[in-house]
Amino acid sequence: MRAGSVGVLGSMFLVFFIQGLTISLVAPIVSLTISEQHSLPPEFTGLIVAMDDVAIFVFSLILPYFVNVHNSLIFLVAGNLLCAACNALFSFTAYIEGEWTYFWACMGLRLLEGVAYSAAWVAGLPYLMCAVPDREGLISAVAEMGVTLGVVLGPTVASFLYFMVGYSLAFMIAAAAASVVLVLFLVTTRYSGFEENCKLEDDLLATTSIKDLLVYYTSWRVQAVTAILLVACMFISFFETALSVHFDKMDLSVWQTCLLWCMLSVSYLVMVPVSTKLTDDGCLLQLPVSGLILSLSLFVLAVPLLVQGWDGNLVSESVYLLLGGGSAITCMIPIYSVLKADAQRRGRSEPKALISGVLNAQFALGGTIGPVVFGGVLHETIGFRPSGAVLGLVTLLGTAVTTGYVAHAGMLSACLPCRKPAGEDEGTELLKPDAGGDKKSYSQ
Repeated sequence: MRAGSVGVLGSMFLVFFIQGLTISLVAPIVSLTISEQHSLPPEFTGLIVAMDDVAIFVFSLILPYFVNVHNSLIFLVAGNLLCAACNALFSFTAYIEGEWTYFWACMGLRLLEGVAYSAAWVAGLPYLMCAVPDREGLISAVAEMGVTLGVVLGPTVASFLYFMVGYSLAFMIAAAAASVVLVLFLVTTRYSGFEENCKLEDDLLATTSIKDLLVYYTSWRVQAVTAILLVACMFISFFETALSVHFDKMDLSVWQTCLLWCMLSVSYLVMVPVSTKLTDDGCLLQLPVSGLILSLSLFVLAVPLLVQGWDGNLVSESVYLLLGGGSAITCMIPIYSVLKADAQRRGRSEPKALISGVLNAQFALGGTIGPVVFGGVLHETIGFRPSGAVLGLVTLLGTAVTTGYVAHAGMLSACLPCRKPAGEDEGTELLKPDAGGDKKSYSQ
């Protein structure tokens, strides 16, 4: 890998990290502001928080139609600039006195944030594929690790900034960080020759129609492949919503709470290189294994329910965070490669932006279901640990669906030919189209 590519990957990691961080800043800061200064019902906070996921889901299925090899950098830069602008504008909402005016201003800015994030992701992920060809695992790891760490650390950073510098300055700092990181990315791209590589790509083309895009997303094949990704996103967003409340009820000290959040981050850092190597080597056995471990972690979460008079301790909480965090990120990284190989296996070559949009839509869908259903309704109704156990059963189902389809398609045992030895023919038995050429529609 060239040094220039390493620089671009590093700066792009920071771009995705800051985006995940800035988007997740809103929930704790707005919640505190509404409780202290406005008399809006608590459910309106949930609407503000969920608005960006709704926007991300919708626009991730529309933007691939417009993204192509000539304008992908424009979409990437515009998305990041809009994200920074939204954070800067959020700082001025502190001066809005009317509660309903404040509510609709926040809803509008969250909508714009969702559009900005969608544009950056849909254009950014395929754009990175030009830097390191045939290393989809590494690219997926850089993007997903950056966003996931940002989302996980966002509430902690938001609370710290809110109490240290206040509402307005917290958002201004976030906007400045997003701008600085974007400039760093543009500088590294300019001097790496990376942009010229992207101009040579011929499959970063827009889809033929929005109808084709929607048919592709609703295809049972795509839904089967991304089922495990969906439940992993539900796990992360469920924890993001419910874990802080759970820790408060356990009366943990500040350092113990910080230690547990660090456990989640450490699990990501440990498993990302492992999953990246396995994905780039084409081994997909990590999918059923990581899915089963993720389910196990949620069942470990429910163990204290079986022991009378025990509500868990620092060790038990650390175990399920380490198991769950590492396995969740491992479920995510291979999915881009699986979707690409599945399309090639059927004689197709899907645009990178199309696959990127589908992944982002599933992230947003999981990010909505996790906090609303498991972190909201079930958490309030049956409690934190039983909600985790139910999510564990759902995770088992998602793992079974994805593993079953991948095994049926012959990809689980054959492994993906993501990295072909020098001189090897481009085609392999796995990726050859069906006899006579497969001209089936996406939905078949």
